[in-house]
Amino acid sequence: MKDQTLFVVGIGASAGGLDALQTFFAHVPESSGLAFVVVQHLSPDYESLMVELLSKHTPMRVVRAEEGVEVQADHVYLIPPKKILRINGGRLQLTEMVRKNKVNLPIDVFFRALAEDQGEHAVGIILSGTGSDGTQGVQAIKEAAGMIMVQAQDSAKFDGMPRSAISTGVADYILPPEEMPGELLRYVRHHGVIVTQDVPLISERSDEFAQILLELKREVGINFQEYKIGTVRRRIERRLRVQHIQQLEDYLTFLRSASHERRTLAADLLIGVTQFFRTTEAFDKLQEEVIPRLLRESNHTVRVWVPGCSTGEEAYSIGILLLEAMERLQLFRELQIFATDVDSKAIELASQGRYPESIAGQVNTDLLGRYFKHVDGRYVVTRQLREVIVFATQNLLKDPPFTRLDLISCRNLLIYFKPEVQHKVLNLFAFGLRKDGFLFLGNSETIGEMSSEFVPFDAASKIYRARNHSLSTIEAHRALPSIRPHTRPNLEQIPDIRDRTQQRLFGYISQTFAPAGVALNEKLEPIHVFGDISRFFRLAPGRLSLNILSMAREELAVLIATGLGKLRREGAPLTYRNVRLRSDPEQSYTLRMRKLPDEKHQAEITLLFIEVEAPVEAKEGDGEESVVRFDEEISARMRDLEMELQYTRESLQATIEELETSNEELQATNEELVASNEELQATNEELQSLNEELHTVNSEYQNKILELSQLNDDLDNLLQSNRIATVFLDHDLRIRKFTPSAAKLIRLLPHDMGRPLSDLALAPFPKDLTVQLEGVIQTGREHEVEFHLDGRWYLLRLIPFVARNEEITGALLTLIDVHRVREALSAQARLEGLVDQWGSLAQEADLPELIRLEHELIESMMSLSAEAIAFIDPDGRVTMANPAAARLLGVEDAAWDDPARPYTPPDWQLEAMDDAQGGAASPLMQAIEARKPVITRQAIRREDGTRVPLKMLAVPCFKSSGALYRVVCRLSPLPPEDKAHEP
Repeated sequence: MKDQTLFVVGIGASAGGLDALQTFFAHVPESSGLAFVVVQHLSPDYESLMVELLSKHTPMRVVRAEEGVEVQADHVYLIPPKKILRINGGRLQLTEMVRKNKVNLPIDVFFRALAEDQGEHAVGIILSGTGSDGTQGVQAIKEAAGMIMVQAQDSAKFDGMPRSAISTGVADYILPPEEMPGELLRYVRHHGVIVTQDVPLISERSDEFAQILLELKREVGINFQEYKIGTVRRRIERRLRVQHIQQLEDYLTFLRSASHERRTLAADLLIGVTQFFRTTEAFDKLQEEVIPRLLRESNHTVRVWVPGCSTGEEAYSIGILLLEAMERLQLFRELQIFATDVDSKAIELASQGRYPESIAGQVNTDLLGRYFKHVDGRYVVTRQLREVIVFATQNLLKDPPFTRLDLISCRNLLIYFKPEVQHKVLNLFAFGLRKDGFLFLGNSETIGEMSSEFVPFDAASKIYRARNHSLSTIEAHRALPSIRPHTRPNLEQIPDIRDRTQQRLFGYISQTFAPAGVALNEKLEPIHVFGDISRFFRLAPGRLSLNILSMAREELAVLIATGLGKLRREGAPLTYRNVRLRSDPEQSYTLRMRKLPDEKHQAEITLLFIEVEAPVEAKEGDGEESVVRFDEEISARMRDLEMELQYTRESLQATIEELETSNEELQATNEELVASNEELQATNEELQSLNEELHTVNSEYQNKILELSQLNDDLDNLLQSNRIATVFLDHDLRIRKFTPSAAKLIRLLPHDMGRPLSDLALAPFPKDLTVQLEGVIQTGREHEVEFHLDGRWYLLRLIPFVARNEEITGALLTLIDVHRVREALSAQARLEGLVDQWGSLAQEADLPELIRLEHELIESMMSLSAEAIAFIDPDGRVTMANPAAARLLGVEDAAWDDPARPYTPPDWQLEAMDDAQGGAASPLMQAIEARKPVITRQAIRREDGTRVPLKMLAVPCFKSSGALYRVVCRLSPLPPEDKAHEP
């Protein structure tokens, strides 16, 4: 016999789940007393090695699941490839995995079966994996009072499945795999402490139980006293196990101090497990028979209410069926679907309309593609469907109901309420539905004692139709104090006094002046009696029946049945005269029948009066009259019954023929569906192959995008580093892009992108610049020209922009600074002239002139150097500097007239650096004394007071006598932060 206290732990894992499983089982002791069932996504063409792999990490026995095997403690069962695993009666069941046009969700399938079979002894664990398989299953386990564990997302290689399960809000523990076994064993141990086999720890009569419900009411505003006590007690016991608390008093203390626990317990009590098109047969009946009637019977608006909608699947399912039916039948109506729930978090999720990928196993593929969009791994309802549904938070037992409704879908909500509360809720539904409106209940729900308000439409599918509203329904609605707005007591008493006065007056008039008679409802049951009717009606022996035909005397029964049938068909008042009774054949009576005028939301009432016949003429308005002859009436009744029987036979024969035709059509459709399924299967395989190809192409595109991004970065850095002013122009000479140097020289701004070049101020440029650019684009030939801009010479180069297909799509405009090149060329020409002069003078032996020319030659060579060179005398003063050194020392170019001549600065004294000594002990002077080149650091103060640190290569020059003549220095600027470092 199976151990009733055995906990069965279902573990769902997919991609990246192997490491998590190995870690989990490595921390499970050999004798845990638990049974483990592992469900994975396995390839049908791959022989799994999971048995061998897991066996190395656990001392428990690891086996592959087999058909009919009974789960045992300290065993690990693994799902085989190509199989769907379920559990029933503690035994595993295997079925072949059918490849349909839907995703296979083996974890959801097993978890739902586990919840149904094991109840509160079920444990569901979700580990690493992609997708959302297991999301629906954990909700089913939570509804059955089981326990849920989910792997922490940061510890999962693939967090798709854990993230989807966590989003449901039903996870009791979110832990890494190595911590799960410890919490699981503590939870199981507390189950044995809290709940014994015979006496539960929690009694609904205990003060602690009442205080817990009071704390919940204060926290969330819901009175759980109206819920079934057994359900509430089991949920509280479950929270004690999760929190490892043994006594109810301790849990009450913890509950009062932890608001998050109050919200969690309330969420446990409100757990709403739903899905799209739950109970397929019932929704098929709704689609085929109920919704077409709603659309045909409504002229403008169809109003639907879905109380207890949870996360919205039920409301969206009905919305889909309505939209599909309108399109199919071409009966377009305005839709108003009100979906309400007491859980505000559930309403928020329903309003978002975002569902996991696992709904693909619930929604037909065609409907899924039409009413959902796949976004970021989830399905989102389309705007068309979302706009017909209004989601709102509502307490069904407290807030006013919706009215004038065509359909109420309340499935699997009433089962959580006490019987008297169920009766009140059904009264609300009867009040909210219009005449002949539909009520759609769950499989385990019935209308109970409300048969007077609802008539079965399809009992198997739990679909009912509302009768006309009776006074009892309205009074029952008034009896719910929470539905009616609060008013002062003295105002509430006034209608009651008036009602009693009217009833008293009505009773006196009916007893004094009205003839004997009865008022009948739709069931032909008396709802009011006028006068003394004992001569005409009596209770028949046997089982009590209040039907007027069973109560009437035999000679009146046929006459009343005939008259009521005619009254219903034609509606005109009827009068039968010369009615005689066998008990008093001498006295004749007049029988009058009429219907009360129909009014909205009022029940149908028929009045039947019998009065002693007097020799008076018929009055106007009595309707049709006839003298009763019972033989003729009996014959007429028999003719009516024969006609009804014949009509019934013909209708039945027509129905049989229609069913036979429909059956043939369904068989043909089924064959077409089988063929379509085969085609879809082949298409699915092709799509899978195509998906792999697309994945490869996508990877290639990703690499290309990465290369292009790197190339773009390289190009941007190249354009910024070369400091060449460049402007990119399109075929219409509009600015596409420009470098920072171009922005500085031509004064371009970011908003100039896209503007024609001709709109800019181009005064310094050649006047025919646009003409030259157009010529470059047309001919494909480069064009160069030098011009003077801001005191400097630039080379303007116009280059055609050639695309990859060798088509000219624009032009490049570049500006290259050639000022120094011009200076160098000028100095070179001067130097060449000096050299020629020096050679001539050397032949003539003109020494003074040679010295002068040599001096000029040195100056010219210095001016040609791009490096900063300065001459320093023995006293440390700068006596001469070339243009590069002058600029380093802060002297503007305008300080010398002839760019080819070096600048002779004033007497600038070198200063010692912070880490060097001045005077004769300075490194420079030491190098001079050492009579060899030296690299040192000195500082010089500019004319504007700025102190400039310098790195110097100092080369001392000596006269023939050995005396120091000068020091030639190459100067390099030092960053301030580097001045303390060695070269």
